[in-house]
Parts: sequence; C-alpha cells; structure tokens
Amino acid sequence: MIYLQRKKQWCSKLLYLFLICIFFIIFPHLVAKASDTNQLSIEFTYGFQGITKIDSCTPIRIAIYNEGEEIKGKVQVIQSFVTPTNSTIETVLLNGFKEKNYMYESKVNIASNSTTQVSMIIPLMSQLNRLKVLIYDEYDNVVLTSMQEIEADDYYYYVYAGILSNDLSVQNYFENMALYQYNDYTFRAVMLEEKDIPVENYGLDIFNLLITNQEELDKLSKEQKNVIHNWEKNGGYIVNLSNLSKQPNDISWERLVPESQLKKLEYSYRSYVNWSITTALSNVFMNELPSFTLFAVVIAIYIVLVGPCLYLILKKLNKRNLFWGCEVVLSILFVLIVIVLGTNTRLKAPFINYFKIVTYNDDSVDNSVYFNIRAPYNNEYKLYLDKEYSLKPIYEYSYYNDRRKKVKLESYNIGITKNEQENIINVKNDVAFTKEYFYAEKSENKSGSSLIRVDMNLFGDQVKGTVTNHLEEPIENAAIIIFNKIIFLSTIPAESTIDLSNMKIYTYNPKFKYGLTNEIAGLKVDKNGYIKEGYMTQNQKKTILDFYMENRFNVYNDNAFLIGFTKDANQLELQLDSSYDAYGMTLIEVPVHANYSSDGSLYTTYVPIKNEEYSSSGDIMYTDEMILTYSLGKDLTDISLYFNDLSYYDEEYYKPFSGHIYFYNRSTTLYDPFDLSIKKVTATNLKPYLNEENEIVIKYVEQFDKEGKQALLPSLSTIGRVRDAGN
Repeated sequence: MIYLQRKKQWCSKLLYLFLICIFFIIFPHLVAKASDTNQLSIEFTYGFQGITKIDSCTPIRIAIYNEGEEIKGKVQVIQSFVTPTNSTIETVLLNGFKEKNYMYESKVNIASNSTTQVSMIIPLMSQLNRLKVLIYDEYDNVVLTSMQEIEADDYYYYVYAGILSNDLSVQNYFENMALYQYNDYTFRAVMLEEKDIPVENYGLDIFNLLITNQEELDKLSKEQKNVIHNWEKNGGYIVNLSNLSKQPNDISWERLVPESQLKKLEYSYRSYVNWSITTALSNVFMNELPSFTLFAVVIAIYIVLVGPCLYLILKKLNKRNLFWGCEVVLSILFVLIVIVLGTNTRLKAPFINYFKIVTYNDDSVDNSVYFNIRAPYNNEYKLYLDKEYSLKPIYEYSYYNDRRKKVKLESYNIGITKNEQENIINVKNDVAFTKEYFYAEKSENKSGSSLIRVDMNLFGDQVKGTVTNHLEEPIENAAIIIFNKIIFLSTIPAESTIDLSNMKIYTYNPKFKYGLTNEIAGLKVDKNGYIKEGYMTQNQKKTILDFYMENRFNVYNDNAFLIGFTKDANQLELQLDSSYDAYGMTLIEVPVHANYSSDGSLYTTYVPIKNEEYSSSGDIMYTDEMILTYSLGKDLTDISLYFNDLSYYDEEYYKPFSGHIYFYNRSTTLYDPFDLSIKKVTATNLKPYLNEENEIVIKYVEQFDKEGKQALLPSLSTIGRVRDAGN
C-alpha cells in the first residue's frame, strides 16, 4: 500500500515536471533573464550638426551607455509614415491615406560599463519625423524604449554643400557664407570633419555638393571613399579645390559651381523620381497570364448551354420543372472548370516585379534594381537578399503631413534588417496585393568595355564607328542616344560587331520624349488605334524607357549612351533563396566616349536657350511671339548654325514650327528675316548677328494653331572651329 502511494506521488511529480518543461518550451521568453533597464541610456543625434532635409536619406546615430552587464541583442528604429492606401475601407475612413510604419534593425553587442555607437541610414519624407528606438537583449526582451523626433528642412530651393577642408581660409569663408543667395539658389554650407563621412551608402544623400581637397579625400577609409563614389554616381557633384588654379582666398560660391551643374538641381526632386519609378513598375511583369481566348470560349459555351440548349433539351423531355436545378448544377460545374483552368496562373505566394539597369563602364559594372514585392494574402512574409547590394525603400510620396496627428508606433509593416550574411525584408500587417517598393544596387570591379564596346565619331549628319557585343545574348531595341539625337540599331546579335557608318541620325525634342520611347520599344497601334501583337511586352519596355530618359536626359549634357534590352531569365540575382517568383526586364546602358570633332572643328548637337524664363520650357511656342537668346559657344570661331527638323513627337498635341524667324542684327539693331527652309547659316552670313560672346538673338513669330496644337521650335546645332586648335 505504501509502495503504491509513493509510486503515485512520484508519477504526479514527474507529470508536473513534464508539464513545466512543455510550458517553458512553448513560452521560452518567460524564463529569459531580462536586463536591468536602469543600467541603459542613449543619446540620439541625426544628420550633420542636426541638419537634414526631407525627400532624402539621413544618418542617425545612437550612443548607448551601459553601466550594467554585457548585452548581445539588437536595435530597432520604427518610423511612422503616411502613404496612399489601396483598401476601399481605409480610403473611406482615412481620407485615402493610412499610417504605415517602417522598421530598421541592426544587431549590436553592448559591452558592460562602456558606450556603444550604432549608426543607421533612414529615408525622410516628412518635415516632422517621429521615431521609436527599441533595444532588445538576446532573449528578445525590450530593455529600453525611447521616442525621438527629427525636424527636417523643407527648403527645396536650397543647395546643400558639405565642406570638408582643413584650410582655415576656406573654413572661414564658408562659415561666414553659410547661407548665400545666388540667382534663384540659396547655398547652405555644412562644415564636415573626416569622422562625419558615413561608411554606408546614401549617408551623404542630403548634399548636392561636396567641397573638399585631395588631401582630405586621401585620409578617408576605403568604405568612406566608396560612399562618396556611390553618392557621385547618383547625382552628387564634387568640387576638388586641389584641381583649381585659384588660391583659397579667391574661393567663392559663384566660381566653384558651374552653371550647368546648378541647372541639374532644378530637376532633382526625388519625390518625382520615386513617382516615375512606381509608374515604371506599375505593369505586372508576368509570363503566365490567363488566356483571354480560352476563358471567353468557356463563358460562351456556358451561356449557350445554360440558356437555349438547356431549355430546349428539358422541353423535349417534358421536364422543364427541372430547369432551375439543372442551371445551378451547370453553374457549379463551370465554376469548377474555371478554377481548374486557372490553376497554373493563380498566385499562391508572394511575387516580385522588377526592372534592372546594368551599366557597363570602362572599369566597372553597376547593377541598379528597382522592384516591388506583394503577396496574395495578408500573412507575414520575408525576403532574403544578397548583402553585397545596398538597399533602401522607395516611398509612394504623399502630401499628407499633419504635425498634430498622434501616431502609433507599437508595431511595423515593413522591416529592413541588415545582418553580416544577408539583408532581410519583413512584411506584415499589409493588405493583400499591396506593392512595397525598394531599390538595390551593387558595383562590380570588372571591365565593362570588355563586354560591350562602342567607338563613335559624330560630326554633323555623319556618324562613323563600331559597336561590339561580347555578351552571350543579343541586345534588342538597341539605340545610341544623345540629348537630342538618336541612332536606331535594332538588334545587336551576340558575339558580333556592327558598323555605324551611313546610319541615319534623327533629331528629337528632349523635353517631349513620348513618341521617341514608343519608337524604341516598338510600341505600335494600327490606323484605327487598336494595339498590335506584343503590346504588353512593348508597353513594359516603354515605361522603363520613360523613366530612364527622364532620369538620364532631364537637362542638357553632351553624354552619349548605348541602350537596349537583354533577354531576362526572370531571376532576381539579389534574392538569395529564390523562393518567390520574379518577373521583370533588364535594360543595359553603355557610356559612349563620343568624338564630336573633325580637323579642329567641333560639332555641338544641341544649343540650349539662355533665357531663364524659357530655359526649361522645352523649346516650345507659348506665345505668338518669342525672343530667345542662344549661346553658340564663346570658345568657337567660324561658327555655322543649323536648324534641324524634329522627329518622334506626339502629333496629336504638337506640330513643327512653321512661322517666321528673325535674327537680331547687332549693327542695325533691327530684326532681319530668315528663310527657315535654308536650314544652314554659314559663318559669313552669321557674323552680323553675333556679339563678342557668340550669342545670337532669334525672334519666332507664329499664330496659335486653330486645332490647339503647340508648335515645337527647331532644334539648333553648330559647327565651329575651336580657338587656338592649331597650337
């Protein structure tokens, strides 16, 4: 009896111990040892001397003071953002906007009795940015929580310049001229030290300019130099004082920054760039689309069967009372047929849409990947990415900015974790099929010119040279593009060379590229306006080209690029596990070192308008009469002026200029008429109309078109002899 009682007691204890073990296995965090939160404190700083701006990425720095035991955990920063919503309920209840929280995470080892520095780069899209900083220990216990705010500048007309120099005279000048008005620009100088240069890409995003010298650049680490190189590649401009002949005491804002570089800043609003990216990704790049013909046939059969056929059969059998029951059975049967037919095209997991731009430079190959990811359900999912790619989110820009609105930062929708082995995107609490946009890029140190090489001389209407494609695949929809000129190459076969001689050069209006991108992509419609075969693929190419042209040729430059599409295996290389299907295209570009000279003469493909009020108007008639000033190049002599007819514009809204042209005569101060059909003004005939700076004033006169079409002005080009070319 005693033995049985003891046995029962031991069984009860073992059962109790077993249940405790099971409980702790299911809820391990309850046995985790929490760190003493009173031992931790942080200091939060951002930007550069507290200066940052909206529509850009900014560095944040978290100094963690630990007076307790060592903590091996992670730091999370949750950022609130308001974005448009695709949910009907949220559109009604939240006025078309919803709060979407982004989370940035980094692993951290916080040593005992020490200070640990954590740096992150986060995008800012609002003037007031609310953040929640969380520190976790190794058991996922929150050991510190801190609310922070970032006030960002909203001065879109400011030119932000980082000043990295140890020269006292340079420092004194920019400290005294920290805010300087020049024409339509306000320069803002931010003094930097070597330690201020980040080691992670996009950390210099707020700056338009970096003014420094070679000595300071040589002091930087390899990581810092890579950040500067990436910043410069994405539009930053470096002023290297060591390359200037002026003495430091002659330094001034006006002398440092070229006018051409300032004009680029007018088009640098990233919110517009983000919009054009999301537009380019708006098409669903998918190979397996439902067959319209097949489903149309199935629906037609259903209508015939459930209607007249069923009625006639039942009438013949004298069982019309079974009509409604048979109709229900047929409806269920055809629903099952549609489900079966759609099995191969039905989405069952998250998928990725993307387009890549691969740039083949002389000594490197740059991969730029724009992509979105979405899921057919609301469940949480993760995407694992190659650590070699820099990564940042792309916001769908919203003008909603209520500073009084209280935000909830309890959880997040989009998480970005950067580990030593991989980057992780974590999406949760998202409406099904919501697109989440990202940008990733990587630069490889290998010779791009050994893969694709272009040698070209362009002078007037003549082009010479070759294009060699060493890739193992053809380049489709290929063309060589300059700011207002294009040469169509069609398809360049793999492992082949094509001759550029005698190819036709077309002129287009660089501000109205709609018709041009249609032509490059091969987007065709018939005379009745109906789309032709292959429209989906062609339209996808066109939207990518629209983004590329706007991004690459938004302001005048004499750069030339070979572009084209390569066949894509629908595999996104930056995705580590390839667990999600990816659908997209690859656009390649090759910078062309074009030669525009011949026998001491220089060919200029495009002469921009000098008038400030018309310089960005797109060379278009906005009034019945326009007087424009052009600079033909003060370093040229014996200049000939050419008027080029335009191709590839939208004929529904625009037409070529067909009015009258007059040149301002410097001697008589009168306007002399010019016959536009001549197309060329020789150096002798042009001389009375030029001043010492080789500027010419042209008056255009044309009445508004009765059909409402606007007139596109002719595109001007020049050929002139370079001064002292023979010396």
